[in-house]
Order: sequence, then C-alpha cells, then structure tokens
Amino acid sequence: MKSTLYLFLLIFFTISSANAQNLVLNPGFEDYKKLPCNLRRVNYLIEDYLQGWYSPTFGTPDIWISDRTKVCSSSTYSNGLPEARTGNFIVGMLNYLPYGGKIVREYMQISLKEKLRVGRIYHAEMYVFVDPFSSIRTNNLGMHFSTKPLRDSASYQLLAKPQINSQVVLKDTLRWQKVSGCFRADSSFSYLTIGNFIDDAHTRIERIIKPGYNAIEAYYLLDDILVSEAQTDELITAFDLGQDSTLCTEQTLKLLIPGQSGVRYRWQDGRVTSSYTVSQSGLYSVTATAGLCSVTDSIRVTIEPPVHLPADTVLCQGETLTLTPNYPAKRALLWSDGSQDSTLTVSQAGTYSVRVPSAFCPIADTIRVEYADCPVRCPTSSPPTETVRTMPLSFPTSSRVPGGWRSIIGGASGCIMPCPTPTTGGPRMYRRGCTITGCLTTTSNAPSKAGSR
Repeated sequence: MKSTLYLFLLIFFTISSANAQNLVLNPGFEDYKKLPCNLRRVNYLIEDYLQGWYSPTFGTPDIWISDRTKVCSSSTYSNGLPEARTGNFIVGMLNYLPYGGKIVREYMQISLKEKLRVGRIYHAEMYVFVDPFSSIRTNNLGMHFSTKPLRDSASYQLLAKPQINSQVVLKDTLRWQKVSGCFRADSSFSYLTIGNFIDDAHTRIERIIKPGYNAIEAYYLLDDILVSEAQTDELITAFDLGQDSTLCTEQTLKLLIPGQSGVRYRWQDGRVTSSYTVSQSGLYSVTATAGLCSVTDSIRVTIEPPVHLPADTVLCQGETLTLTPNYPAKRALLWSDGSQDSTLTVSQAGTYSVRVPSAFCPIADTIRVEYADCPVRCPTSSPPTETVRTMPLSFPTSSRVPGGWRSIIGGASGCIMPCPTPTTGGPRMYRRGCTITGCLTTTSNAPSKAGSR
C-alpha cells in the first residue's frame, strides 16, 4: 500500500534588475581609496581600502584582485581562486569557522544611496563563490536591511532576521551562484549588512572529505551586490521546499504549492502544475514567478531500494544453496542467523531472511527452502539418457507448477528439471544432476502435470 507524504514549499524571490537603479555604492568593489594589492588575511580593515564598505564586527573580510601578472600577493590567480565575476576585485568572508571554542563569522556593511520607501517592494541580490579549498559548506548567507548600523566590534557574530537569505547550502566550486530575493520594506531602511545572521543550531553544515580541502572553514567570495526597487506590486507568500528527504520503496512525496493569484510555477522537467509527485530518487526544483520576481528552490529525494532473495525453492537431500541478495547499494547485511556476510549458505530446510539496516525503512526479504528425497537413478555411463524401470517420484506439493515440476534451484548437483516432453503416452524425461548430468526416462506413471505423486 502506497503512502503519500505532503510537504509545503518555502520560496524567496528574485527579480530581473534590468534598467533599475542600484542603491548600493561600489557594488563590485572596484572603487578603492588605495590599491589593496598585498593583503592576505591579515588584520587590516577593508574600510581603509574600499569606498563605502566596512566591517561591523571584530572580523576582517579579505580583498582579492584578479591580477594575471600575479604581482599582488592577494591575486586570485596565485591563490587558486576564481576570477572576479565582473571587474577586478572580489571580497572573501568567513561564514563559519570553529575557533577557540566559538564560531567565527565575518560581515560587510554599507550605507545605501537612499532610504528604502516604506511599502515598496525591493529586489536584492549578490553573487557568491565557495572557496575551492574550504572543507565546509553552509547555508544562511544573507542580506539584512536596517534603519541603523548593526555593530558589535567586540564580537564575531550578529544575530538578526535577514530579509534575503540562502536556504540551501552553497557549494558550487565551478561557477558564481546568485543569492537573491524580493521583500517589502516595512521601515525606511538605509543600511545593508551581508553575512550569516542565523544561530549555529539552525545553520546547515556540510563537510567535504577530499584531498586538498584543508581549511576547516566555510569561506565565500562575493561580487556584484545589487539593491533596487522591483517595480512590481507582486510579492509571493513565502513557502519552503524543506529538508532533503528519504523515502521507502512504493512511497511517494507530494510537493504542494498553495495557489496564489498572479504566481506561475515551473518544475525542473517543465511541468507548470501547482503540485509535483516524487516517486524516484533525484533532485527536484521549482521556480516561482510573479511579475519580474522569481526564484528556484530545490529538494533532493532519496528512495531506499528493496533487497531481493530468490523465490522459495526445493532442494534434494545433501545439496546446498548459496543465497546472494540482489541489492544495488553497498550496505551491511544482517542474516536471520545473526551473520553479516555478503552471502549465506543453506544446508537444511527452513525460512531464511536478510535485512539491510536503515534508519528510514524496513528493508528485508525471506526465502523458504524445503528438502525432498529424489529417488531417480543417476546415469553411470557416458550416454546422457537411459531408460529405467517404473518408479513413483515423491516431491513436496509446493514444487508443482502448471505444466510439470518446477525448477529446483541448487548447485551443480541435484537440479531436477523437465526435459522436452515426449509424445502423449510415451516416457517422461527428467534431468537429474549427479556425477554425470543427463536425462533419465521413466514409464508413464512418473509424475504428471497435475495430481501426481
């Protein structure tokens, strides 16, 4: 019986910024007081170098330059960092660093060109790039708007509620990612602060185990900061795709988006419905659009595969059967006898089961093995067939199938299978695996297709 899970979506929104005034002074860090050429994570202040920007906490963001000559020690080319998205300069910040029993973060702040107008919808965006050598990835890189500067020069953290925030873990090391959204100004905001404003307990951490990933930190590069009026009256109610999910076989996950006038939805495969039913493992995403505001949110769904053993079977006395589960993932196995080997050898009748330990699903299968006396005489000469006297054969009823006796799975010795059926009234032939495998014939009172012994 299939069970269905319902999950509501949380979505923040972005907007096309064409022909809109950017309210951020020095959005690409190209305007500087003095050339930040030889700065490499030392205790300097970015306000001594960049126009407009400063650090509101004890942290010290870094300035990097895309200098192909590598004259500057802070060149991105000399340090394995990407080129600036536009221009020549980018800023690097710690979003998460365990240090001295506490978590260190860094922030950037600037005064906007003009105050935001109460009741108007604004669009904000920034481009981020994860440091390829960082061993930690996080979410919660956000943009906070305030009427007064946020400051704590004696601390490494500012806890607040950002209007724009990355809900997903930012981990792309190949391209610049856009973090963006739309919000309605409920105050005359005049300051923008960038960083992680959410406490550690609610910040998602992903650790990367890979040679060369030595820095135990989440370090992100920033470029092209934008704040502009959205020029639209549409603001979509916030919803969330939620955490990545694991389902059991035959379960489905139904993603529901509450209908909202003027909002369009498009899924990763092009569907434009307000709901989506997930039945396979994969990454699923939806883009919500209202006017010029849009955003893409995603969720990864993993479906635990089932484990399979062969069908119930019958063996001849003295035979053994090696059970090898059919399971696609490399996971530990637990057999009914308590063993944890990849296979189990059966030598007596009984019910055998295998289980794959899982925190999410009951993954198991069973097989019933029966034994029978098989009094068919084996051939002792090289010819593969010989005629033997009439002898009744007795097998468990469970071994009968329409059309004759079913195959009995076993090793090289002891498989009884019907040979080609002769003409009506003639001898019936059976294969018996012994020293020499071949077909033996019996007289007409050998087992018939139904009702025989």
